Amino acid sequence: MKSFAAAATALLSLASISTATPVEKRTPGGVTICTGANFSGDCSYQVVSFNQCNILQAPYFKSVGTFAPDAGALCRITYTADSCTLHGDAFVQYPGVTDLYSYTDVNGNTINAACMLLAATASADCSRAMLVESASRYVSAQSSGQSTIMTSLANNVSYTENDKPLNIRRGVLTQPLKIDHNRSIYDTTACATFTELIVAKSPHPYVIGTRMLFTNNQISTIESIVTQAGDWAFNATGYLYWDSLEKWNPIPEGKRDSRAAIKAAGDAYFDRFDNVSVVVPWGTPCARIEGGAYTGSRNLTANTCNLGVPSDTKVTNRRYVIDEEMGAVDIFLGFPGLDRSQGEKPMPDSHVFRVEGGKIRYIHTVSSCVNVGCGLNGTGIPSLMQEKPEWRHAGGRWARS
Repeated sequence: MKSFAAAATALLSLASISTATPVEKRTPGGVTICTGANFSGDCSYQVVSFNQCNILQAPYFKSVGTFAPDAGALCRITYTADSCTLHGDAFVQYPGVTDLYSYTDVNGNTINAACMLLAATASADCSRAMLVESASRYVSAQSSGQSTIMTSLANNVSYTENDKPLNIRRGVLTQPLKIDHNRSIYDTTACATFTELIVAKSPHPYVIGTRMLFTNNQISTIESIVTQAGDWAFNATGYLYWDSLEKWNPIPEGKRDSRAAIKAAGDAYFDRFDNVSVVVPWGTPCARIEGGAYTGSRNLTANTCNLGVPSDTKVTNRRYVIDEEMGAVDIFLGFPGLDRSQGEKPMPDSHVFRVEGGKIRYIHTVSSCVNVGCGLNGTGIPSLMQEKPEWRHAGGRWARS
């Protein structure tokens, strides 16, 4: 194995390759960087300039295990020189490389290319007011079926539904939906939002989770998980009902958990999936909505979310939106084995955690499957939900709403 001390990276917009627009007028691009492989260790989302070398700072200086550019960006990484070069040694594009400690280069050599560095250039200030306004416009756009209401869209916005790239003018945003509930959280550190939408009283119900990332106050990335009948435990009626009983008020400033504590609570939940020694900070009471099924109806004052979790499932590709004011973190991820017809292929999934006093109070999940019923052949909740979407979980059994 060859080992190199890598130096730097540069981002180049794929769209810019075919346009005559001057470089200085292009907006920056984004990349998720982690010190460990497979989105482990310290992770951050950084925005860098096009056609410029960007030197990484600690803790990523010469310690990058995961390098994942946003869709629409092409990265040139340098790992054979001590200084930054625009030519670079290799190209990396979406969805990126999840293990740079064992990277196969164009010559077929397995190398350690993790020793590179990347410093984000300063972007415009990200205010909560701007994020609130943008999330509100997103809800209005979905209600009307007109994406043009979202006036802060970047020209090269990346749009996906259930992890599949899509033209924003051909997706669910083109459908006017009667939204019965919406809730958003706002991350001014990562400049991102997450919005939960419930469409329960329409002929075609949906539960949608949407994550938006911003660059220089423009929406550069929209990721939506769009669930409907046939997806995991889907029941929009139940989702709406149980959500209406919960309290998601802003947490008083003196009682707020730190950003690190909120993130750690969500990570502990998924870390426990493949490490039984991890202690998850379960709260009591704690309630969980999973597609529409609910755990909180058993004992409203002493219920727990600790109902058993897998012990051999590694959950990777976690992307975070953290809101200290709401005590919430949304984690987008790939959930292995969710759709039994797809083996261990990760399925699009979102988990929102409400954390109060360092303990998990609520969990909301939306999970998309490839095939109706998630490959359970009529033996599980997803099939029941697909056939009878008006059913909900009550008192430990399934009952009609």
